[in-house]
Amino acid sequence: MKSITLKGMLVAFILLFQTPFSFGEIISPNELAKIMDEENVIIVSARSPEDYGKVHIKGAVNVWHKDLYKDGEIKALLRGSEEIAKILGDKGVSEKNTIVVYDGGENKLAGRLYWILDYLGCDDVRILNGQMKMWRKARKPVTKEATTVSPASFAASPDEGEIASTEYVKGHLKDANVIIVDVRNKDEYDGIKGETERKGHIPGSIQFEYKNVLNEDGTI
Repeated sequence: MKSITLKGMLVAFILLFQTPFSFGEIISPNELAKIMDEENVIIVSARSPEDYGKVHIKGAVNVWHKDLYKDGEIKALLRGSEEIAKILGDKGVSEKNTIVVYDGGENKLAGRLYWILDYLGCDDVRILNGQMKMWRKARKPVTKEATTVSPASFAASPDEGEIASTEYVKGHLKDANVIIVDVRNKDEYDGIKGETERKGHIPGSIQFEYKNVLNEDGTI
């Protein structure tokens, strides 16, 4: 059984926090506005279909992260890579594109989608710094009209080393060379709140909420 609930968010934010500009993983509204009409650039809204329908960046397509998960009791387990590749291709996304992802402002949805795309082998994935909030503040073009999509071919090359299985975590709880990071808030870590009946955290994990790498305005 594979689990990406913690891993996906951790990779997306810790990676960006450590090397924010050397690999071009963060892009500002002004920078995106300069390249958004280039043929190989595709903008992906990670917001819900309802939010996308209300307003989105002009030219953006909508990829809802929940469509990429299996059905079942355990949430957020990825579908097979070929299934996801088909979904992305139908949205006009190719692994060869320069892909810019964004969400409403909290960075969680964009971070999750960023990681999934990276895991599947996309070489050039970027996160819009400040998300939709900063895009609108910069008075860049938005629309309510859905973008006309031309299907693309998406060839997935998943990197299984980016996923930690439940068995791996269980087997390394006392390994001094393995650090397990819980990116949820302190109440969730302490078991005061939570989405499941078994609240709390993985034994030995440290709490480092993802918001620690964000400024008050939502920029990274």
